[in-house]
Amino acid sequence: MTSKFERDLKRRREEILRFYYLEIGSVIRKRRLEMNMTQEELSRGIFSHTYLSKIENNAIAVNKDSLYLIMERVDMSNADYILPEEMLEILEKAVRYFFLGDIEGYRVLVDSIHQYEYGILIDLTRFGYHVLSRNFDEARRNYEDLHRYLVALEDYGFTIYAIFAIFYLITVDDIESAKKLYEQARGYHAMTTEMFALFEYAKFIIYGRLEWGFRARDGFENAKNIFLEADATIRVREMSMYLHLFRLYEGQISDKNAPMFFHMGENHHHHHEYLILSSMLDRSKRDWLLHVPPSSKYYPESLFARCVLALQDEEETALLTSRYALETEINERVEHRYLIDWLDVLLTKDDFRLKDFLIQELLPRVTKRQHIPLMRKVTEQIVTILAEHKRYKDSYSYLMKLRKAIRKIQGPIEE
Repeated sequence: MTSKFERDLKRRREEILRFYYLEIGSVIRKRRLEMNMTQEELSRGIFSHTYLSKIENNAIAVNKDSLYLIMERVDMSNADYILPEEMLEILEKAVRYFFLGDIEGYRVLVDSIHQYEYGILIDLTRFGYHVLSRNFDEARRNYEDLHRYLVALEDYGFTIYAIFAIFYLITVDDIESAKKLYEQARGYHAMTTEMFALFEYAKFIIYGRLEWGFRARDGFENAKNIFLEADATIRVREMSMYLHLFRLYEGQISDKNAPMFFHMGENHHHHHEYLILSSMLDRSKRDWLLHVPPSSKYYPESLFARCVLALQDEEETALLTSRYALETEINERVEHRYLIDWLDVLLTKDDFRLKDFLIQELLPRVTKRQHIPLMRKVTEQIVTILAEHKRYKDSYSYLMKLRKAIRKIQGPIEE
Protein backbone atom coordinates (compact mmCIF):
# COMPACT_ATOMS: atom_id res chain seq x y z
CA MET A 1 0.00 0.00 0.00
CA THR A 2 2.79 2.42 0.95
CA SER A 3 4.76 1.78 -2.24
CA LYS A 4 1.63 2.36 -4.35
CA PHE A 5 0.98 5.63 -2.52
CA GLU A 6 4.57 6.73 -3.10
CA ARG A 7 4.33 5.82 -6.79
CA ASP A 8 1.12 7.84 -7.10
CA LEU A 9 2.76 10.84 -5.46
CA LYS A 10 5.79 10.58 -7.73
CA ARG A 11 3.58 10.31 -10.82
CA ARG A 12 1.53 13.31 -9.75
CA ARG A 13 4.67 15.36 -9.15
CA GLU A 14 6.04 14.39 -12.59
CA GLU A 15 2.77 15.48 -14.19
CA ILE A 16 2.92 18.82 -12.36
CA LEU A 17 6.53 19.38 -13.46
CA ARG A 18 5.74 18.47 -17.06
CA PHE A 19 2.92 21.03 -17.04
CA TYR A 20 5.24 23.81 -15.90
CA TYR A 21 8.05 22.82 -18.25
CA LEU A 22 5.58 23.63 -21.02
CA GLU A 23 5.39 27.20 -19.69
CA ILE A 24 9.11 27.72 -20.34
CA GLY A 25 8.37 27.83 -24.08
CA SER A 26 6.79 31.27 -23.69
CA VAL A 27 9.91 32.52 -21.89
CA ILE A 28 12.19 31.19 -24.62
CA ARG A 29 10.12 32.86 -27.33
CA LYS A 30 10.10 36.19 -25.50
CA ARG A 31 13.87 36.11 -25.00
CA ARG A 32 14.51 35.07 -28.63
CA LEU A 33 12.46 38.00 -29.96
CA GLU A 34 14.27 40.41 -27.62
CA MET A 35 17.55 39.27 -29.20
CA ASN A 36 16.15 39.48 -32.77
CA MET A 37 16.94 35.82 -33.42
CA THR A 38 15.04 33.52 -35.76
CA GLN A 39 13.94 30.06 -34.70
CA GLU A 40 16.51 28.58 -37.08
CA GLU A 41 19.33 30.58 -35.45
CA LEU A 42 18.33 29.65 -31.95
CA SER A 43 17.76 25.93 -32.61
CA ARG A 44 20.77 25.29 -34.87
CA GLY A 45 22.83 22.35 -33.59
CA ILE A 46 20.38 21.63 -30.73
CA PHE A 47 17.21 20.43 -32.47
CA SER A 48 15.10 21.38 -35.48
CA HIS A 49 13.40 24.74 -35.73
CA THR A 50 10.02 22.97 -36.02
CA TYR A 51 10.74 21.30 -32.66
CA LEU A 52 11.57 24.73 -31.20
CA SER A 53 8.31 26.08 -32.62
CA LYS A 54 6.37 23.41 -30.73
CA ILE A 55 8.25 24.28 -27.53
CA GLU A 56 7.56 28.00 -27.93
CA ASN A 57 3.88 27.30 -28.51
CA ASN A 58 3.78 25.17 -25.34
CA ALA A 59 2.85 22.08 -27.35
CA ILE A 60 5.70 20.00 -25.93
CA ALA A 61 7.93 20.33 -22.90
CA VAL A 62 11.64 21.04 -23.35
CA ASN A 63 14.01 18.62 -21.62
CA LYS A 64 16.50 19.94 -19.11
CA ASP A 65 19.68 19.34 -21.18
CA SER A 66 18.27 21.15 -24.21
CA LEU A 67 17.00 23.95 -22.00
CA TYR A 68 20.50 24.65 -20.68
CA LEU A 69 21.83 24.89 -24.24
CA ILE A 70 19.00 27.21 -25.31
CA MET A 71 19.44 29.47 -22.28
CA GLU A 72 23.17 29.72 -22.93
CA ARG A 73 22.53 30.72 -26.55
CA VAL A 74 20.14 33.53 -25.54
CA ASP A 75 22.65 34.70 -22.93
CA MET A 76 20.66 33.80 -19.84
CA SER A 77 22.57 32.71 -16.75
CA ASN A 78 21.29 30.47 -13.96
CA ALA A 79 20.54 33.63 -11.99
CA ASP A 80 18.01 34.71 -14.62
CA TYR A 81 15.70 31.73 -14.55
CA ILE A 82 14.51 28.98 -12.26
CA LEU A 83 13.52 25.44 -13.15
CA PRO A 84 10.05 24.09 -12.38
CA GLU A 85 11.50 21.68 -9.79
CA GLU A 86 12.88 24.62 -7.85
CA MET A 87 9.70 26.65 -8.29
CA LEU A 88 7.62 23.79 -6.96
CA GLU A 89 9.87 23.39 -3.90
CA ILE A 90 9.58 27.13 -3.21
CA LEU A 91 5.80 27.01 -3.53
CA GLU A 92 5.59 24.05 -1.14
CA LYS A 93 7.60 26.04 1.42
CA ALA A 94 5.27 29.00 0.85
CA VAL A 95 2.21 26.87 1.62
CA ARG A 96 3.90 25.67 4.80
CA TYR A 97 4.61 29.22 5.98
CA PHE A 98 1.07 30.27 5.09
CA PHE A 99 -0.31 27.28 7.00
CA LEU A 100 1.71 28.23 10.09
CA GLY A 101 0.93 31.95 9.73
CA ASP A 102 4.71 32.54 9.79
CA ILE A 103 5.12 35.96 8.19
CA GLU A 104 8.83 36.29 8.98
CA GLY A 105 9.74 32.88 7.55
CA TYR A 106 7.68 33.65 4.45
CA ARG A 107 9.41 37.04 4.07
CA VAL A 108 12.85 35.38 4.05
CA LEU A 109 11.62 32.97 1.36
CA VAL A 110 10.26 35.80 -0.82
CA ASP A 111 13.48 37.79 -0.41
CA SER A 112 15.43 34.78 -1.68
CA ILE A 113 13.55 34.82 -5.03
CA HIS A 114 13.51 38.57 -5.66
CA GLN A 115 15.64 38.27 -8.82
CA TYR A 116 13.21 36.01 -10.67
CA GLU A 117 10.83 37.96 -12.86
CA TYR A 118 8.94 35.17 -14.59
CA GLY A 119 7.18 31.98 -13.61
CA ILE A 120 3.58 31.76 -12.51
CA LEU A 121 4.52 29.67 -9.46
CA ILE A 122 6.90 32.42 -8.36
CA ASP A 123 4.10 34.98 -8.80
CA LEU A 124 1.82 32.68 -6.82
CA THR A 125 4.40 32.48 -4.02
CA ARG A 126 4.56 36.26 -3.82
CA PHE A 127 0.76 36.48 -3.79
CA GLY A 128 0.55 34.27 -0.71
CA TYR A 129 3.09 36.41 1.11
CA HIS A 130 1.24 39.66 0.41
CA VAL A 131 -2.02 38.09 1.60
CA LEU A 132 -0.44 36.75 4.80
CA SER A 133 1.29 40.04 5.58
CA ARG A 134 -1.88 41.96 4.60
CA ASN A 135 -0.13 44.11 2.04
CA PHE A 136 -3.43 45.01 0.38
CA ASP A 137 -2.17 46.94 -2.65
CA GLU A 138 0.32 44.26 -3.74
CA ALA A 139 -2.12 41.45 -2.92
CA ARG A 140 -4.79 43.08 -5.08
CA ARG A 141 -2.36 43.41 -8.01
CA ASN A 142 -1.26 39.77 -7.65
CA TYR A 143 -4.88 38.64 -7.40
CA GLU A 144 -5.91 40.47 -10.57
CA ASP A 145 -2.82 39.37 -12.55
CA LEU A 146 -3.07 35.71 -11.56
CA HIS A 147 -6.81 35.66 -12.19
CA ARG A 148 -6.11 36.45 -15.86
CA TYR A 149 -3.72 33.50 -16.21
CA LEU A 150 -5.49 30.70 -14.37
CA VAL A 151 -5.18 28.48 -17.47
CA ALA A 152 -1.43 28.47 -16.78
CA LEU A 153 -2.07 26.57 -13.53
CA GLU A 154 -2.78 22.85 -13.19
CA ASP A 155 -4.92 21.44 -10.36
CA TYR A 156 -2.26 21.65 -7.66
CA GLY A 157 -1.31 25.23 -8.51
CA PHE A 158 -4.93 26.29 -8.87
CA THR A 159 -5.79 24.84 -5.45
CA ILE A 160 -3.02 26.91 -3.85
CA TYR A 161 -4.15 29.98 -5.78
CA ALA A 162 -7.70 29.39 -4.51
CA ILE A 163 -6.50 29.22 -0.89
CA PHE A 164 -4.52 32.47 -1.16
CA ALA A 165 -7.33 34.19 -3.08
CA ILE A 166 -10.03 33.12 -0.60
CA PHE A 167 -8.08 34.56 2.32
CA TYR A 168 -7.43 37.74 0.31
CA LEU A 169 -11.18 38.11 -0.33
CA ILE A 170 -11.94 37.49 3.35
CA THR A 171 -9.43 40.16 4.36
CA VAL A 172 -11.02 42.76 2.06
CA ASP A 173 -14.53 41.77 3.24
CA ASP A 174 -15.71 40.30 -0.07
CA ILE A 175 -17.37 37.33 1.62
CA GLU A 176 -19.73 36.67 -1.28
CA SER A 177 -16.82 36.08 -3.69
CA ALA A 178 -14.84 34.14 -1.07
CA LYS A 179 -17.77 31.74 -0.63
CA LYS A 180 -18.15 31.20 -4.38
CA LEU A 181 -14.45 30.47 -4.84
CA TYR A 182 -14.37 28.17 -1.80
CA GLU A 183 -17.29 26.13 -3.14
CA GLN A 184 -15.69 25.93 -6.60
CA ALA A 185 -12.27 24.85 -5.34
CA ARG A 186 -12.95 22.66 -2.30
CA GLY A 187 -13.46 19.51 -4.37
CA TYR A 188 -10.10 19.61 -6.14
CA HIS A 189 -8.16 16.39 -5.63
CA ALA A 190 -4.73 18.07 -5.37
CA MET A 191 -5.06 18.58 -1.62
CA THR A 192 -2.46 18.09 1.12
CA THR A 193 -3.31 18.02 4.84
CA GLU A 194 -2.05 21.60 5.22
CA MET A 195 -4.17 22.80 2.31
CA PHE A 196 -7.22 20.96 3.66
CA ALA A 197 -6.78 22.69 7.04
CA LEU A 198 -6.59 26.09 5.35
CA PHE A 199 -9.75 25.38 3.35
CA GLU A 200 -11.54 24.37 6.55
CA TYR A 201 -10.28 27.50 8.31
CA ALA A 202 -11.62 29.61 5.44
CA LYS A 203 -14.91 27.71 5.62
CA PHE A 204 -15.16 28.57 9.32
CA ILE A 205 -14.65 32.30 8.70
CA ILE A 206 -16.89 32.51 5.62
CA TYR A 207 -19.86 30.66 7.08
CA GLY A 208 -19.39 32.38 10.43
CA ARG A 209 -19.73 35.75 8.68
CA LEU A 210 -22.74 34.42 6.74
CA GLU A 211 -24.42 33.32 9.99
CA TRP A 212 -24.42 29.65 9.00
CA GLY A 213 -23.20 28.35 12.33
CA PHE A 214 -23.66 24.65 11.57
CA ARG A 215 -21.29 24.92 8.59
CA ALA A 216 -18.84 27.13 10.46
CA ARG A 217 -18.55 24.68 13.38
CA ASP A 218 -17.43 21.83 11.10
CA GLY A 219 -14.71 24.01 9.60
CA PHE A 220 -13.57 25.16 13.04
CA GLU A 221 -13.18 21.65 14.46
CA ASN A 222 -11.46 20.20 11.38
CA ALA A 223 -8.96 23.05 11.05
CA LYS A 224 -8.33 23.41 14.78
CA ASN A 225 -7.35 19.76 15.19
CA ILE A 226 -4.82 19.91 12.36
CA PHE A 227 -3.38 23.26 13.53
CA LEU A 228 -3.01 21.94 17.08
CA GLU A 229 -1.27 18.79 15.90
CA ALA A 230 1.16 20.88 13.83
CA ASP A 231 1.69 23.35 16.70
CA ALA A 232 0.47 26.19 14.45
CA THR A 233 -0.19 28.44 17.43
CA ILE A 234 -0.70 31.61 15.39
CA ARG A 235 -3.55 30.03 13.44
CA VAL A 236 -5.10 28.56 16.60
CA ARG A 237 -5.07 32.02 18.19
CA GLU A 238 -6.64 33.57 15.09
CA MET A 239 -9.41 30.99 15.05
CA SER A 240 -10.13 31.61 18.73
CA MET A 241 -10.42 35.33 18.01
CA TYR A 242 -12.89 34.71 15.17
CA LEU A 243 -14.90 32.38 17.41
CA HIS A 244 -15.21 35.13 20.04
CA LEU A 245 -16.04 37.67 17.32
CA PHE A 246 -18.91 35.55 15.98
CA ARG A 247 -20.26 35.23 19.52
CA LEU A 248 -20.12 39.00 19.90
CA TYR A 249 -22.25 39.31 16.75
CA GLU A 250 -24.91 37.45 18.71
CA GLY A 251 -24.49 39.72 21.75
CA GLN A 252 -22.62 37.13 23.81
CA ILE A 253 -19.76 38.37 25.98
CA SER A 254 -17.30 35.52 26.13
CA ASP A 255 -13.80 36.92 26.21
CA LYS A 256 -11.87 35.36 29.08
CA ASN A 257 -8.99 34.74 26.67
CA ALA A 258 -9.18 38.19 25.07
CA PRO A 259 -5.74 39.45 26.24
CA MET A 260 -4.15 36.85 23.95
CA PHE A 261 -5.61 38.75 20.98
CA PHE A 262 -3.92 42.09 21.67
CA HIS A 263 -0.73 41.22 19.78
CA MET A 264 -2.06 39.77 16.55
CA GLY A 265 -0.48 42.38 14.30
CA GLU A 266 -1.25 46.04 13.73
CA ASN A 267 -3.03 45.41 10.43
CA HIS A 268 -5.29 42.53 11.49
CA HIS A 269 -8.51 44.47 10.94
CA HIS A 270 -10.92 41.78 12.10
CA HIS A 271 -9.05 41.76 15.40
CA HIS A 272 -9.75 45.49 15.68
CA GLU A 273 -13.42 44.86 14.95
CA TYR A 274 -13.41 42.38 17.85
CA LEU A 275 -11.94 44.98 20.22
CA ILE A 276 -14.54 47.59 19.25
CA LEU A 277 -17.52 45.26 19.61
CA SER A 278 -16.23 44.01 22.97
CA SER A 279 -15.90 47.55 24.31
CA MET A 280 -19.40 48.48 23.13
CA LEU A 281 -20.97 45.43 24.78
CA ASP A 282 -18.95 45.71 27.99
CA ARG A 283 -17.98 49.28 28.89
CA SER A 284 -15.45 48.05 31.45
CA LYS A 285 -13.33 47.17 28.40
CA ARG A 286 -13.40 50.66 26.90
CA ASP A 287 -9.58 50.86 27.10
CA TRP A 288 -9.42 48.12 24.47
CA LEU A 289 -10.30 50.81 21.93
CA LEU A 290 -6.81 52.23 22.41
CA HIS A 291 -5.41 49.06 20.83
CA VAL A 292 -6.94 49.99 17.45
CA PRO A 293 -4.15 51.81 15.53
CA PRO A 294 -4.65 54.67 13.05
CA SER A 295 -3.61 52.33 10.21
CA SER A 296 -6.70 50.15 10.78
CA LYS A 297 -9.72 50.50 8.50
CA TYR A 298 -11.76 50.29 11.72
CA TYR A 299 -9.98 53.25 13.29
CA PRO A 300 -12.80 55.77 12.58
CA GLU A 301 -15.26 53.34 14.18
CA SER A 302 -13.03 53.12 17.25
CA LEU A 303 -13.05 56.91 17.56
CA PHE A 304 -16.82 56.96 17.22
CA ALA A 305 -17.15 54.23 19.88
CA ARG A 306 -15.06 56.37 22.25
CA CYS A 307 -17.45 59.28 21.66
CA VAL A 308 -20.51 57.10 22.30
CA LEU A 309 -19.09 55.75 25.55
CA ALA A 310 -18.05 59.21 26.70
CA LEU A 311 -21.51 60.59 25.93
CA GLN A 312 -23.24 57.76 27.77
CA ASP A 313 -21.11 58.40 30.84
CA GLU A 314 -21.54 62.18 30.50
CA GLU A 315 -17.81 62.64 30.72
CA GLU A 316 -17.49 66.06 29.13
CA THR A 317 -13.68 66.06 29.03
CA ALA A 318 -13.52 62.62 27.46
CA LEU A 319 -16.21 63.60 24.97
CA LEU A 320 -14.41 66.75 23.90
CA THR A 321 -11.14 64.85 23.61
CA SER A 322 -12.79 62.18 21.49
CA ARG A 323 -14.49 64.80 19.34
CA TYR A 324 -11.17 66.57 18.77
CA ALA A 325 -9.64 63.23 17.76
CA LEU A 326 -12.51 62.68 15.35
CA GLU A 327 -12.17 66.11 13.78
CA THR A 328 -8.42 65.60 13.37
CA GLU A 329 -9.09 62.25 11.72
CA ILE A 330 -11.68 63.73 9.38
CA ASN A 331 -9.28 66.38 8.17
CA GLU A 332 -6.89 63.62 7.13
CA ARG A 333 -9.48 61.16 5.81
CA VAL A 334 -12.31 63.05 4.14
CA GLU A 335 -14.21 59.86 3.26
CA HIS A 336 -15.17 59.46 6.93
CA ARG A 337 -16.62 62.97 7.34
CA TYR A 338 -20.01 61.47 8.17
CA LEU A 339 -18.71 60.49 11.61
CA ILE A 340 -18.87 64.15 12.68
CA ASP A 341 -22.53 64.23 11.56
CA TRP A 342 -23.20 61.14 13.61
CA LEU A 343 -21.70 62.72 16.70
CA ASP A 344 -23.92 65.77 16.18
CA VAL A 345 -26.94 63.49 15.92
CA LEU A 346 -26.03 61.84 19.22
CA LEU A 347 -25.69 65.22 20.90
CA THR A 348 -28.97 66.64 19.58
CA LYS A 349 -30.90 63.36 20.01
CA ASP A 350 -32.87 63.90 16.81
CA ASP A 351 -34.48 60.58 15.76
CA PHE A 352 -35.07 61.57 12.16
CA ARG A 353 -31.55 62.91 11.72
CA LEU A 354 -30.26 59.62 13.10
CA LYS A 355 -32.57 57.64 10.80
CA ASP A 356 -31.39 59.60 7.73
CA PHE A 357 -27.79 59.14 8.71
CA LEU A 358 -28.24 55.39 9.19
CA ILE A 359 -29.94 55.06 5.80
CA GLN A 360 -27.68 57.33 3.78
CA GLU A 361 -24.30 56.64 5.35
CA LEU A 362 -24.01 53.68 7.66
CA LEU A 363 -26.23 51.06 6.01
CA PRO A 364 -24.44 51.36 2.61
CA ARG A 365 -21.08 51.14 4.42
CA VAL A 366 -21.83 47.90 6.28
CA THR A 367 -23.61 46.46 3.22
CA LYS A 368 -20.53 47.12 1.09
CA ARG A 369 -18.51 45.20 3.69
CA GLN A 370 -21.06 42.37 3.41
CA HIS A 371 -21.28 42.46 7.19
CA ILE A 372 -24.59 40.67 7.81
CA PRO A 373 -24.68 41.05 11.64
CA LEU A 374 -24.13 44.82 11.41
CA MET A 375 -26.60 45.08 8.52
CA ARG A 376 -29.18 43.54 10.86
CA LYS A 377 -28.31 45.92 13.72
CA VAL A 378 -28.47 49.06 11.57
CA THR A 379 -31.71 48.01 9.89
CA GLU A 380 -33.19 47.15 13.28
CA GLN A 381 -32.49 50.69 14.47
CA ILE A 382 -34.02 52.21 11.31
CA VAL A 383 -37.14 50.06 11.65
CA THR A 384 -37.50 50.97 15.33
CA ILE A 385 -37.40 54.70 14.61
CA LEU A 386 -39.88 54.39 11.74
CA ALA A 387 -42.26 52.24 13.79
CA GLU A 388 -42.17 54.67 16.70
CA HIS A 389 -43.42 57.34 14.29
CA LYS A 390 -46.09 54.98 12.89
CA ARG A 391 -44.41 54.65 9.49
CA TYR A 392 -45.09 50.92 9.36
CA LYS A 393 -45.04 50.57 5.58
CA ASP A 394 -41.55 52.12 5.39
CA SER A 395 -40.28 49.96 8.24
CA TYR A 396 -41.55 46.81 6.48
CA SER A 397 -39.86 47.97 3.27
CA TYR A 398 -36.47 48.12 4.99
CA LEU A 399 -36.94 44.66 6.45
CA MET A 400 -37.61 43.32 2.94
CA LYS A 401 -34.53 45.11 1.58
CA LEU A 402 -32.45 43.55 4.33
CA ARG A 403 -33.67 40.04 3.55
CA LYS A 404 -32.96 40.53 -0.15
CA ALA A 405 -29.43 41.85 0.52
CA ILE A 406 -28.64 38.97 2.89
CA ARG A 407 -29.90 36.38 0.41
CA LYS A 408 -27.64 37.86 -2.26
CA ILE A 409 -24.56 37.70 -0.01
CA GLN A 410 -25.31 34.22 1.35
CA GLY A 411 -26.21 32.73 -2.00
CA PRO A 412 -27.48 29.14 -2.24
CA ILE A 413 -26.37 26.55 0.31
CA GLU A 414 -24.09 24.10 -1.47
CA GLU A 415 -24.30 20.42 -0.49
